[in-house]
Amino acid sequence: MNEVSLGRVRIAVVEGAAPDGAGDDLRVSQHRTRAGEAYLRVSCPLSDPLAVPELLRQLADQGALPSDRTAELLARGITGLVAQACADYMDRDQDSPRPARSSGLARRAMLQRIKHFARSRLADPELKPEMLAQHHHISLRYLQKLFQEHGQSPASWIRDERLHRCCAELRDPRLAHLTIAMIGERSGLYGASHFSRLFRDRYGISPREYRRDHARLTDAA
Repeated sequence: MNEVSLGRVRIAVVEGAAPDGAGDDLRVSQHRTRAGEAYLRVSCPLSDPLAVPELLRQLADQGALPSDRTAELLARGITGLVAQACADYMDRDQDSPRPARSSGLARRAMLQRIKHFARSRLADPELKPEMLAQHHHISLRYLQKLFQEHGQSPASWIRDERLHRCCAELRDPRLAHLTIAMIGERSGLYGASHFSRLFRDRYGISPREYRRDHARLTDAA
């Protein structure tokens, strides 16, 4: 058995068949060599967050550059880990007494996750700031802070996104058969009068006038 230690990680090449199982800190990979069957046994203290970064540094120091395919897989894995690490940090209780260390990048990543989630559920009348905070395991106060950094509140952003989608659907000739109320409901704005009032406050005209004026411009073109 040939074995090498790279910092906290131990890598062994063992001839013969791979063992049936692996422990929490053990990863096994089967390979065929010129001498026959062999397996790689990689032991890594998974509970130690510094083990993998140290392994990567050791590999780089020794010139163990990966192939293009391996480099691509490595890049995908690392970027996914970084994104998850940021998400895990942001998902923690932001009202705890721990010092706030989240970077602007992490906050933006969290905000984009929240917006993506919200846009996929605009039709849900239950979509509210409280729902967003609960789903992403952060406090409502921290959610408001994320949006305030961009000059908005969660509630106003949800409303504007709903109205923006309504505008797009009012312009869509394929949806001309839908009533104004139905257009509003498709984006979570229930009640024709309520929808029309919000639309007029935002754009200065009613949804019906907006649809009619756009249809005229389209016909004229």
